[in-house]
Amino acid sequence: MILIANFQFSHWLIAPLESRYADVEWAMFCVDGVAFLALYALSISSTRFWPIWMAAIQGVVAISHLAGLRPDVISWAYGNAVALWAWVLVAILASATWRHQFRLRRFGSDPAWPRQLPPSYRAGMTIGAGETQAEAEAGP
Repeated sequence: MILIANFQFSHWLIAPLESRYADVEWAMFCVDGVAFLALYALSISSTRFWPIWMAAIQGVVAISHLAGLRPDVISWAYGNAVALWAWVLVAILASATWRHQFRLRRFGSDPAWPRQLPPSYRAGMTIGAGETQAEAEAGP
């Protein structure tokens, strides 16, 4: 949802083509900054590692907008610095989705949030090799 909202707001707020990336795109900077904060909040509350990478890349995208402050930066380079990272975000999301589906097929469940983890795991014990989450919750 974060990336979809980011795309939609970017589509609404982007400057006309003839003046795009000639100066700092402040509206786009704000949209990308909010997307960074949302991905950062997701990374803190999730048990996954991919939101951390996505937040870091989105942070790079947001900071890349500040390249427009320099008058000697070519608008084409500024635009590519901002836009090309979106494909990396899509690749990470596709990989994370594939891995989630793989874990669902393999283990039957795939807790993504700390509250979904079994109490024994939250208490510091790990799930043993070959043991399912249901077996771990049932205990010895």
